[in-house]
Amino acid sequence: MPQIKREASIQLAQEQSRYKQEAKTLREELIQGQRESNQLRKQLTDSRKKTRQLQMQALRAARALTKATVTHRVEAAARGATVQRILGQKGSRAVYSPEFRSMVRTLAVAGCAQDRIGRIMQKLYRNVGVNISKAVSRRTVARIILEGGIASQLQVATEMKNATAITISSDDTGHRHINYSSKHAVITTVNEHGHYEHLVRLLGVDSTLDHSSATQAKDWEAKIHTFASVYNEFHDNLNTEDIGDSGTFDVIQFTSKLLGMNGDHAADQKATFRFIQDWKERNCYLGLGYELLNTGTYSRNDCRYTSALQEAEAKMLQDSGGSEGWDSLLPVDRALRQAEMLHTLAMTFGKLHFGSLSPEDQRTRLLLVRAGCCMHKDLNCVKAGNTSMMAYWDKNNVAGPVILPNRDNEATLQDVDPGSELTNAQTRAMDMTTRGGVKATSLAGAIFNHKDDKKGLQDTHLHFMEKVKGPGQPVSFPDTSNTRYQSHCLAATELLEWTPDYIRLLENVRDRKEKPTFSHIELNLYRALHDPPTLSELAVLALYGSAITIPYMRAVRGPGTKNVNILDLGPFHERLKEHLRSLIDNPKLLTTAGNHECATFDGREWHNRHAIEEIHNMGDSLPYLQDLVVAFLKGALDGWERFTSEFRMDGPIAQMSEQERNLAYMPSTNDDNEGSLGSFRQFKIRNPRTSLHQINALATYKKNGTEEFMSKLTREQHALLLKKARLLDAAGLEKKRKESLVSHGERIAEEKRNARTAKKREELKRDQHLDSITVVREDAAIESLTVPQLKEQLDWHRRLDKGIPSNYSLGRKGRLAAAVKKAVGAIQTRDADQEG
Repeated sequence: MPQIKREASIQLAQEQSRYKQEAKTLREELIQGQRESNQLRKQLTDSRKKTRQLQMQALRAARALTKATVTHRVEAAARGATVQRILGQKGSRAVYSPEFRSMVRTLAVAGCAQDRIGRIMQKLYRNVGVNISKAVSRRTVARIILEGGIASQLQVATEMKNATAITISSDDTGHRHINYSSKHAVITTVNEHGHYEHLVRLLGVDSTLDHSSATQAKDWEAKIHTFASVYNEFHDNLNTEDIGDSGTFDVIQFTSKLLGMNGDHAADQKATFRFIQDWKERNCYLGLGYELLNTGTYSRNDCRYTSALQEAEAKMLQDSGGSEGWDSLLPVDRALRQAEMLHTLAMTFGKLHFGSLSPEDQRTRLLLVRAGCCMHKDLNCVKAGNTSMMAYWDKNNVAGPVILPNRDNEATLQDVDPGSELTNAQTRAMDMTTRGGVKATSLAGAIFNHKDDKKGLQDTHLHFMEKVKGPGQPVSFPDTSNTRYQSHCLAATELLEWTPDYIRLLENVRDRKEKPTFSHIELNLYRALHDPPTLSELAVLALYGSAITIPYMRAVRGPGTKNVNILDLGPFHERLKEHLRSLIDNPKLLTTAGNHECATFDGREWHNRHAIEEIHNMGDSLPYLQDLVVAFLKGALDGWERFTSEFRMDGPIAQMSEQERNLAYMPSTNDDNEGSLGSFRQFKIRNPRTSLHQINALATYKKNGTEEFMSKLTREQHALLLKKARLLDAAGLEKKRKESLVSHGERIAEEKRNARTAKKREELKRDQHLDSITVVREDAAIESLTVPQLKEQLDWHRRLDKGIPSNYSLGRKGRLAAAVKKAVGAIQTRDADQEG
């Protein structure tokens, strides 16, 4: 038993040990299982999280893809819409939008070449993400520019129709042997506050067949007809109320609002004004007549109207071949004849009705005044003063300035002895040779600032004067080579202030040559700068420029004078003339120092104080200075009297009311036309092949601010502009313009050839008649001749002596007979000399 118990105990202990070991193993396995379970649970959790993350990523990716797809579609649609806005219309008839076309015109106005604008536009739009597959062609650019020109015409016509009053101005110039005319209009309106608003509008620069007054007047009529036709074409095709107007526009409306004309003082401009007056008067009658005919308000009891109507209808039937002829006419021919009859009848009715108006109403309807450019007034008066000053020397038998002949006349005159009789060639050379202050300033301008950059000293002069005057000082010589306003007075001031330096510059130029000699023009200027009488004339020009010209210029075109109305300057010019009279009475105000308050027209300091001080310091070295000043001022005063005649007290301007002057506003100068012509010439020099209508389209679009006007037009109006531009581009306007100039030149040449041929035939016929008459030599026989016979005798003698006065200038019989006797005596003397 004990053994069994021990064995059982041992076995039990072993079993317990094994169970413990198994329990331990199981516990370890349990712990390991729990650990693995936890790890698996964690992995499961992590997997679930990862799965969730992946699911969310997939969801976000799907959403992003959807959003990207939508965004791409939206952006593609936006790009398509942008391109659509640029092109304006899809398909084969695609056109660029008004905004795109406006950008093209902006680049053209800025000076971009038309054949490069397309590539520039491509780059501009590519930078904002829009790809234009095809660049705008040069032809399209040209048409887009034409649209701007047509729109400018529509704009100006609209403004004219809505205007209260209109004034016009023009100026002409020559370019490459063709005459060109610039035209402007000032359009005046009265706003709701009663203030006057003035718009200066460029109408264009056009070539003209000639420079005659009749042609200029016809060009004005044609210009206004063109503007009216453009306006009416838009009015007939579209509703134009959205741009502020309604109804048609015609030349009768234009002339009824036309109150003034401005320009220079040339005789052709004054004659043109008279033609414009006649045009306004005719249209006044037509306007009154058509109003009576359209409204039927004429007095049917007045036999003058009824008889005029009956006569007009009877004449129309008579010209048509009677009732049968009238019935045989086509409807269009009947309409034309009726229109002609109504035109004639309207003129008759208008004249009748005009005669019944009050004198004041008649004056108001025909009111049209003319004023001359203030800068031309000063220019002409300086010329008048200089002419009077140059005449002083011979008039007072005083040795004048040194003569400054050209190269050919220099050779002819170099052997002339003082007091000897001149040959015919020497007399001719002396007559052609000029001298004096203006000649010196002209020579200096040609040397130091020639209009041709390849001639003269140019930059050599600039660099030299920069060193002499110092930095910041003006060094360009006044532009006498281009005849700028005030240039001769300013040039005289410049030469006198820096005389030693200009002499030194000429000597430097001479001495650095291989052969140290002056050119002929340099020698003439060198002589002038050493000649006291010439320096005296320069001093007079400088004094007048500082005392009169510069203050006058400041008053009419200086800062703050943009709205100066030339019609208000009558009293101003009277004060100017009174100031000239005071200087004539006391010339020492100009020639002595310390008097600028009384010497200058505006009482301000001398324009160039240092130059005037130099003149005052020269004193007695300037001979006859005071007398020359008086002579110049008297000539200038005579000029001011002539060139301010429009302001006389009995003239139409003086009789205008303040309201009429405000309505007839005109700028004080003709700078607008002068500037347009200058810009035109510069543009043609840089772009000689550009057509005239292209140049005008660019110029009027820019000057008149047409871009803003076009921004208010509808798509339909833009489409009509495009259509009209295409028709205009295809019309061959430039070719027709050139052909008309050639045809006109050929016609004029043929007319003059025929006139010369006819004149030669008449001269031959007259010579044959004179050969057949008997020359009367006895005094008694001469006294018995009739006036026609005396004239025949003189005509015979004129073939031998061209110096015999004309029959018209001789006048009466006694003087004619005396002239015949003198001519006979000359023949007898010549015959006696030949026999001797």
